[in-house]
Amino acid sequence: MGIANMIADGLAMGLGDFLGERSEREMEAGLHRKVCKDAVWKSGLVTFIAFVIAGSLPLLPYCVYYAGLPIVEASQFNFSILSTIGALFLVGSLRTTFTKQSWWKGGLEMLAVGTIAAGAAYLLGGWVESMIV
Repeated sequence: MGIANMIADGLAMGLGDFLGERSEREMEAGLHRKVCKDAVWKSGLVTFIAFVIAGSLPLLPYCVYYAGLPIVEASQFNFSILSTIGALFLVGSLRTTFTKQSWWKGGLEMLAVGTIAAGAAYLLGGWVESMIV
């Protein structure tokens, strides 16, 4: 379920990025009469791939366990949290290769935003579960 959701989310993010880039370029084309279709597809593809790779990291502890490798079943969630923290910091740090921001500030910024989003999703999920059960 988690893998299917991650791939669906990755597709949504990639296609959303594609549409956003295309719209932006079409707007610019109205001004400059030049559209670069290859760059639009590449942008969407890169977003999808990055989302799937980064989204896979929190699932690794579960995959390791079900592959039969030694990991305590009770600690999967904790390892998932740690790998999520690492993934968020890594993505934020890598993002700074295109900006003038320091890598550690970019990592902490992405970690803070991701923590807020994950915390909100976790609390909302708990609330919805309490309403259903």
